[in-house]
Amino acid sequence: MLSRHTLVTSLDIGASSTKAVIAEVDSQGYVELLGHGQTPTYGFKDDVVNDIRELGETIGACVDMAEAMASQRAGSLVVAIGGEHVRIVQSHGGIPLHRGGSRNSSKYISRQDIKNAIDNAAAVPVSVALQILHVLPMRYYVDGEKVRNPEGLSGARLDVDVMIVAARQSVLNSIVKAAEYADCRISKFCYRPLATGKAIMSEREMDQGTCLVDIGGRHTDVAIFKEGKMVFTSTLALGGENITLDSSSHLEVARAEAEKIKLSHGHCTSSLAEDVEFQVTGVSDGALWRSIKKSEFGYNVIQPRVEEILEESLKAICSSGEQESLPGGAILTGGTSQLPGVNGLASTMYPFPVNSGINSGFENMDEVSTCPDHATALGLVLFDVDQRISRREDVMDNPLTRLCGKFLRKIHAVI
Repeated sequence: MLSRHTLVTSLDIGASSTKAVIAEVDSQGYVELLGHGQTPTYGFKDDVVNDIRELGETIGACVDMAEAMASQRAGSLVVAIGGEHVRIVQSHGGIPLHRGGSRNSSKYISRQDIKNAIDNAAAVPVSVALQILHVLPMRYYVDGEKVRNPEGLSGARLDVDVMIVAARQSVLNSIVKAAEYADCRISKFCYRPLATGKAIMSEREMDQGTCLVDIGGRHTDVAIFKEGKMVFTSTLALGGENITLDSSSHLEVARAEAEKIKLSHGHCTSSLAEDVEFQVTGVSDGALWRSIKKSEFGYNVIQPRVEEILEESLKAICSSGEQESLPGGAILTGGTSQLPGVNGLASTMYPFPVNSGINSGFENMDEVSTCPDHATALGLVLFDVDQRISRREDVMDNPLTRLCGKFLRKIHAVI
């Protein structure tokens, strides 16, 4: 429960485009989409800032677009972060649960006990070049027995496995500087697969065991969720940009034209592609145009690269050891997942069901905001809402807060 209506602004800086979302959260935690923007990305390549001014102009233009649609000024930004510079560290730690120095006595586990156990597990050395973004609990143990939620249980010891997500400090600092150039302030960063999962997975899918495969421009993120938690993640240096470059080389056209051809005529299951022709310019024999069959383009260019992406993502899933316990199967998202035939091809290659992600948790959705391109930006809003609710619960659960509340109630009773 939140105390008042709150505006949340999110920003997803992608390889080819940047997306911003402005949403309003009411006191009950319901989220209404107010506006969104999308602009080409400049000054950002391979998840690294290479021109702060250009990236600042990108951020400013994107946020301005969302503000115009929302008729609201954007607040501080929640920004997605991902790529090969992000480091994942797994750790284990715990605390004894006892009163008065007696280790044989037990007590009920509180939220503070859980927090202390997580802090203990997170106390591992991390490079000074990295900044910790998240410490995510994966599994809890009470007296050595695995439990889903230890709060309220009784035991002598609480242990937890955690996933520590850290990003390169220099990259974060550069993004903050670029946002300041656009007169924007960043309040927090969120690991991209965590945000995307929030947007496209239902609570049931996150609970039963489901894999996210987010095929973006330069990277493919693989993340597995079980019991409502992210328990595995991996980033592959493969994505839609590889398909574009393959198309450019095969068709002997510039990258920009290859991207348009990919989006207009690309089909990654050649046997299902229409056997029609499209025209391509710039050939070496002096002709102004040449004809290419859509089915041949899919067979020679699109399908082999998509197969590689899906094969490598399946290898990542298998490396987690969780491939046998994914009743929710895999959910494909990301801009490249919109290529015709991707889901069908994945269904033939993956040993579990394959579905497309549908954004949930928002009111006042529209066609643009429900496409996979906006999944991460929408998920960032849901992530921020969860953070706000969790902080409020922590404050309300604090012993000092409870004591003050009891004192105030007594005063009101006397009055």
